[in-house]
Amino acid sequence: MANASDNIIKNKCLKSSKICMDNIPPEVILFDYSVSRTKIKFIFEINEKNFKNIVYKDTALCDGDCVKKVIHYGTLCNGLPNGKCSSVRNFCKGKHYIEITIKDKAGNTNTEIKKNIEI
Repeated sequence: MANASDNIIKNKCLKSSKICMDNIPPEVILFDYSVSRTKIKFIFEINEKNFKNIVYKDTALCDGDCVKKVIHYGTLCNGLPNGKCSSVRNFCKGKHYIEITIKDKAGNTNTEIKKNIEI
């Protein structure tokens, strides 16, 4: 004859557990930018419930007394209110190759955005 503790153990064994794993990179709905003098305004609309941030790498050939290669890293967005973010950054005059990475909290990344921009 089964006692109450046997039923509890059996019920625990019968229940299934669900583990939700996020392995989908953030989806870019919209990306746009505009240049005004040495400033670039970036505009994003992202579909991602577990958004972490948007970062960039700028490989630039800056004009000046002599042309010099500069690599700079920065953050464009740490929050995504209503799935949207805009950010303005200053850049040196010259040619820029900008790589943008959108990250989620699970470690998934979207690195589709790569732009050559001249200021």
